Amino acid sequence: MRLKERLPIADARLEVLASAPQDGPRILFFSGGTALREACAELIKYTWNSIHIVTPFDSGGSSAELRREFDMPAVGDARNRILALTDPDDDAAVAAAAFFATRLPKSGELTGLKGEVELMARGGHPGMKELATPVVETVKDSLTIFLDACSDRFDYRGASIGNLVLTAMFLKHERVTAPALDEFSTLVSARGLVRMVLDTPLDLKAHLVDGRTVAGQHMITGKDVPPIKSRIDHLRLHRDGVTVARRETRIDGEVRELITNAEMICYPVGSFFTSIIANLLPGGVADSVAANMCPKVLVPNLGLDPELVDMSLADQVLTLIEYLRKGAIIKAGGTYLDGVLVDPEAHYPGGVDLDYLQSLGLEVIEAPLLDREQGLVAAVPMIRTLMAISC
Repeated sequence: MRLKERLPIADARLEVLASAPQDGPRILFFSGGTALREACAELIKYTWNSIHIVTPFDSGGSSAELRREFDMPAVGDARNRILALTDPDDDAAVAAAAFFATRLPKSGELTGLKGEVELMARGGHPGMKELATPVVETVKDSLTIFLDACSDRFDYRGASIGNLVLTAMFLKHERVTAPALDEFSTLVSARGLVRMVLDTPLDLKAHLVDGRTVAGQHMITGKDVPPIKSRIDHLRLHRDGVTVARRETRIDGEVRELITNAEMICYPVGSFFTSIIANLLPGGVADSVAANMCPKVLVPNLGLDPELVDMSLADQVLTLIEYLRKGAIIKAGGTYLDGVLVDPEAHYPGGVDLDYLQSLGLEVIEAPLLDREQGLVAAVPMIRTLMAISC
């Protein structure tokens, strides 16, 4: 059955999924940490088996401070996604998620800010009053580990409490992210699985058409600094200014298996290069995608993505396919993309070129996605449509 042919039975399928989300489909998302925050609240109504492969390349804010201190991948995107998957019916989990979402003040004396963390490590911080006893004990143990491992030069300003706890778990688990993410997920009863595409502390470098290069994810996104003014020609991974070859960045066996066994793969809304394309750069990703015969769907942005300078929707589709095609080593013979989910009443850069997209062998799946007030893809109809066309 083609993807569009599943839409007429959407209501019936959603009703079945909502009745037993623990048995829901394994839909895998390649994304950053914030793009699907609202969507996850809708997603967990239908499946607790979603898989989220997120980027570890953030180079700004408190994540950058943690990376400098511990030479580690950025944990902020993973923490964001785990909190978005919190079980809303579990009061203890909701309280834990609220605590882990808090940050230390961005100003103040460093000794005073460190003192707040020390108070948490003793269990006496007022923000911990609503936490269940097991969560309090885990926070105390984790922040004690963090404080013991941290140097006096660490800058606590604006630090995410969740990031500090997750960093401590990463250190406790011998610098492996998967068990740390699982332990953190348990504290908030996360209804989905989150993994980083790599455990390696690397950075992104964008090579622009005008000949310039921009290093660091936070310098590319256009959120913390003025947006780039030239189209991105290609994106690479690097460390200490040196490009890292794909063969040196192989995904581990678990991530490969998660991609290969997913029942749908989605490239969702979000920062096109630093969230989606960045996840496709490590070796093994493209081969795993091609080896999986499940449907693969792109949900393009409706709002302005500062990374998409001079790029039409057709450009985005071709770029996505080309990164995967170039990244494949085994050439498994499968597809990299099968469908594009669009709203026929919404505006996409360059329009929706049906003939061109169909010439690539793609289905164009139309659904009412537009949030007219914000001009963005609305979370609820996006998730419901993806669930309706899932396996």
